[in-house]
Amino acid sequence: MTCTFESLTPADREVIRGWHAHEAVKRWCFIDDWDAYFALPEGNPGCYMFKASLDGKLLGFFHLEMDGGEGHLLLIVDPAAHHRGIGRRLLGEFLKRAPGLTGGDPSVIVANICPGNATSIRCFEACGFRLRGKDADGDLRYEYRMGG
Repeated sequence: MTCTFESLTPADREVIRGWHAHEAVKRWCFIDDWDAYFALPEGNPGCYMFKASLDGKLLGFFHLEMDGGEGHLLLIVDPAAHHRGIGRRLLGEFLKRAPGLTGGDPSVIVANICPGNATSIRCFEACGFRLRGKDADGDLRYEYRMGG
């Protein structure tokens, strides 16, 4: 299976917005204004959004926001692809390619995950993320050290 990461098209944005309507995504992803959310990269050179496809089929969405050497990551996987290892595959490929996709080299990638989101926790841990504490909202802070 070929994995690709590309910029979002308006049609991709509608697909991703539709994923959010599914309970398996909505309960963990708290975005109210998708138009404003998708506009975040405009004028923000440290903000990246990519669609992730396997063999041409859109299956994931990545949002990486750089803050110094840290990249803060959000991953959304098509709910129809949940529990099939797709998220793990996409995340693993993203971690390999992140420096080339962003034009920089984040030293650490951070994912804040709701404590009850066991599926995401398993996915991120399987890709090498380690629990480093909690953020101010009580979400679990997972970190992945690039290059080791």
